[in-house]
Amino acid sequence: MSESDFVVAVEDAGPARKHVKITLPAEKVSSRLGDALGDLAANATIPGFRRGHAPAKLLEKRFGGELRKETRDRLIQEGFQEAVGGHGLRPVGDPMPVGSMADLEVKDGEDFSFELEIEVIPDFELPETKGFKIDRPVMEVTDEHVEGEIERQCIQAGTVLDVEDVKVGDRLLGNGHATKEGDEEPFFTHDNIDIIVPDAEKDDGRGHVLGLRIDGLAGMLDGVGIGSELNIDAVGPEHHELEHIRGKKLTISLTVHKIQRIESAEVSDVYPRYGFPDEETFRSEVRRALDDRLQGEQRNAMREQAAKHLAASVDFELPERLTEQQSTRLIERERMNLLQRGALTNDEIEGQLADLRDAATDETRRRLKLSFLLARLAETKEVQVTEGELNGRIHQMAASQGMRPEQVKGELEKSGGMQNLAMQVREQKVLDGIVDEAELTDISAEEWNARTAADKA
Repeated sequence: MSESDFVVAVEDAGPARKHVKITLPAEKVSSRLGDALGDLAANATIPGFRRGHAPAKLLEKRFGGELRKETRDRLIQEGFQEAVGGHGLRPVGDPMPVGSMADLEVKDGEDFSFELEIEVIPDFELPETKGFKIDRPVMEVTDEHVEGEIERQCIQAGTVLDVEDVKVGDRLLGNGHATKEGDEEPFFTHDNIDIIVPDAEKDDGRGHVLGLRIDGLAGMLDGVGIGSELNIDAVGPEHHELEHIRGKKLTISLTVHKIQRIESAEVSDVYPRYGFPDEETFRSEVRRALDDRLQGEQRNAMREQAAKHLAASVDFELPERLTEQQSTRLIERERMNLLQRGALTNDEIEGQLADLRDAATDETRRRLKLSFLLARLAETKEVQVTEGELNGRIHQMAASQGMRPEQVKGELEKSGGMQNLAMQVREQKVLDGIVDEAELTDISAEEWNARTAADKA
């Protein structure tokens, strides 16, 4: 195949979106079908005929439908590659067919055409990244920090009890499903939907179910017991990974079959598990680990400031809506960030991700814009991620989750998370480079915390 086989027409279809029409002229279609039939004739084994000597009409009758389908699929793939390579398109995610590709037919003597819409990386000029003014919060480990971390360790090492009543922090397990308004069939079903009972005195009792933020969830769970049937209403966030639930009224229905509570372990039972001879040595190690974590938090605080400066320093058009792939990338990017920081439990991480799904459009689009900027800067600066750097992050994640590094690596490989981790490390290296060239001003941890709280308010 030569590059001139396909005729490709590209038009703007909106911000960072292209409408592409791809056509293979009739004579090329006939040639392709002829080649495919020739390959089949040379290799087909038909009873009553020597290999390679079956009549073309018989082959066409027996294998014509399958041959045309295979040819169609090849032409779609080759046409897309020609459109991308020949026109310098830089796709973000998979192309979106215009119409049904399954209904397309390849016919001898007729043009073969199909259309796609492709989200592409926006065109923009990279801004100057030197000299940003960034505050460096000075953080120190306090006795309160140490006590809080030891309490966390005791909870992690605690015993899971099955109980009948419900208290704050308990885990409800139930079989159930989620449906969209107007649909009879659920779009999600599971035997173990879990809910952490939120505190009614915090955040107005807000919690999360199936990755969705639910306001007033604490009140809905008041008095719940084994066998209770729950119907929780929600609205699909506008930027959820699943496009088909965005903006839709949803109902999550489940029957509670188990209530679990963690009975915290005693400190004297915890430190021997980690190989420490006494509580004093354990506390010293906790303080050292917290100091390392605070240094990481300081770096994250400066990275986030660099990211905000970067996003504000240049303007360009973004896609009108987030595709499922883009939403998933943003969520997984934040998941990796939270896992690496190591200060949150898995349930707390899922809660923050639920809040992110529910974030205002401006914040979501800022994150999308930032992902494009960091990708371009990483490419321009030729930022690479080594295997050693990945292994280092995996060890950090393992330590924070109380797992072995090989367990974490195995889970990442199984879920496809290694690519997300590599992207996260690459982006952080770009931001670290910006921080290293910034004008830094030290501020107290109290001032930084007050500012952060005000930003969230």
